[in-house]
Amino acid sequence: MKLFRSSSRARILGKVRLPVGRVFRFVPARTEQIRILPVSRAFGLDISDTSLEAVELRVRRGKPLLSAYSRVLLEPGVIANGEIVYQEQLRAALKTLLKEARPGLFSPKAVVSVPESKVYLYTFEFPLALSQKKVREAIPYEVQGVLPIELTDMVTDLLFHRSRAGTTQHVLFAAVPKRLAEQYRELLASVGIEPVTFEVESSAIVRSLVGVRSDPVLLLDVGAHRATLIVVESGE
Repeated sequence: MKLFRSSSRARILGKVRLPVGRVFRFVPARTEQIRILPVSRAFGLDISDTSLEAVELRVRRGKPLLSAYSRVLLEPGVIANGEIVYQEQLRAALKTLLKEARPGLFSPKAVVSVPESKVYLYTFEFPLALSQKKVREAIPYEVQGVLPIELTDMVTDLLFHRSRAGTTQHVLFAAVPKRLAEQYRELLASVGIEPVTFEVESSAIVRSLVGVRSDPVLLLDVGAHRATLIVVESGE
């Protein structure tokens, strides 16, 4: 499972390498990357403590058009601090979300946002000359004593980008408990939704609102129960 959109030539979901699909998003030329999804269609699904929200866009003649959207409010306590408490109630709410989609129907595949309260984010700095392979080998040692649970019990991902000065590379490390990820995956599968990727909510917000700009940006995401500050530098 990946927590950031892939920038490699294929998406890796679990231990299965998926072929490159046709849905992609160009990012600024300075990154020299194309971020790719492994499918031609997928809708975005946001699951919070208070609601389920979904939207799907299609591109026609180079312009994004709304294909389907839906929103369902959850009864208090169905999800508490990102944890699913009442699975049957949540399953019923997901079915209602799909049934009430307008103006069209959702595709069966989804990009699902991970509850921010359950994501552990840390930033590390490495020499620019150090390869991504070497960085990945060093990360397990860097996060020892930082995570509240064993690394083997977490699903992890990394996001690489250069520092503003261009002399070092910043690595954003994200981790969520495997138990939680599997719980969401199984519940979504039970209503016919296939999560092609899980994504950190703040990453999706940055991609949607900031766009192509090099100056630092501070975003404030105010939710029903919590607020999140997001610092963006060079679009990352």
